[in-house]
Amino acid sequence: MPLINSDKWKAAFVSLKQLSFHPANPRLPELGDHSSEREIIHEMCKRSKVDILARAISEKGYFRNDRLIVLKEGTKHVVYEGNRRLCALKVLANPDLAPPQMHTSFRRLSEKGQIAAN
Repeated sequence: MPLINSDKWKAAFVSLKQLSFHPANPRLPELGDHSSEREIIHEMCKRSKVDILARAISEKGYFRNDRLIVLKEGTKHVVYEGNRRLCALKVLANPDLAPPQMHTSFRRLSEKGQIAAN
C-alpha cells in the first residue's frame, strides 16, 4: 500500500458539533456502518479508556498539534483518525452522551476542563 502524502493537506478549525465518527470504525466492527453517534460513544466509553483520555484533556487541555484526520464527505466532516479523541471531546462537551453510569464522572471532568460544545 503506498504512503499518502499529507504535505499539502490544509489545517482548519471545525466545530465539534460538525465532526462525525467514521461509520466503519475498525475498533468497532460489530456496530456496523449505520450506528448512531450515541451508540458509538457508548461502546467507545466502555472499551477504549475514553475516561482516561478525557481526564488528561480536562487537566492539561487539548494539544492542537494532536490533530484529528478529517475528510469532508458531502456536508459531513468525518473523522478517520482520532475517533477516541473525538469521543473524549464530545463527552466532555456533553456528558449526557456518555453511558448513564459515567455521566457524573464526565460532568466533573467537563466542569474542570471547561470544554465548549461548539
